Amino acid sequence: MKNKLIIFAFISSTIIGCAPSPAQNDNAVYIFNSELNTDNINKKTTLEKKRTAIEFESGFIANNCIEYLSKIKNTELKGTSFNLAIQNEYISCEALDLIKNKVPSTNKNPLSYGNDIASELDLSSFPSSLNRRSRKNNKTLSDFGSQYLTINSFSAIRETADWTYAIEIIASTDLNNDNINDLIVWVHDKAKQGSYNTYITLVIPLHNNNQPLSATPYKKWSP
Repeated sequence: MKNKLIIFAFISSTIIGCAPSPAQNDNAVYIFNSELNTDNINKKTTLEKKRTAIEFESGFIANNCIEYLSKIKNTELKGTSFNLAIQNEYISCEALDLIKNKVPSTNKNPLSYGNDIASELDLSSFPSSLNRRSRKNNKTLSDFGSQYLTINSFSAIRETADWTYAIEIIASTDLNNDNINDLIVWVHDKAKQGSYNTYITLVIPLHNNNQPLSATPYKKWSP
């Protein structure tokens, strides 16, 4: 994951219980992940960089971001353990695509999202190892208890003896043109024994009501 805790979702405002902050500039983006920031500065090189080949169900094989992004919205990846293991090489491609028309903000974002993500994000709203377990009483990471939970400004991580489940807020920008900054998140979901090891980029739209936060995978995101 190359230091990427994962969940790609945009949230640039205080979450449930507080009114979201209006976007200061709907074309601006706050980038919180240093690797994504570097990739965005060197965007052309990043998009063209050769990566480990990843295969789609159609038989198409992508070797860089440009090839990957040309197919990922409309074609499924082959569900092989090899593909799952190397998918982390391509999550930065998805994040760059989400912010491709945005201008990095030079202002410091004063907000912190870790607690909000841990307590308000509905884990049943996107595919992961906790999806089925979160459909009854345990809807959020906080609902699973604090014993294994670590919360920072831009991440929430549940680490047990046999599993790592990490959500990182990597950027914040207005993605659906409602003048409220949303969140882009990376999720890393890994069993410490066996081959289960997945990465996913998510978009978390912020809103002005008290509905739970939900996330949409990059592949299915449409403003």
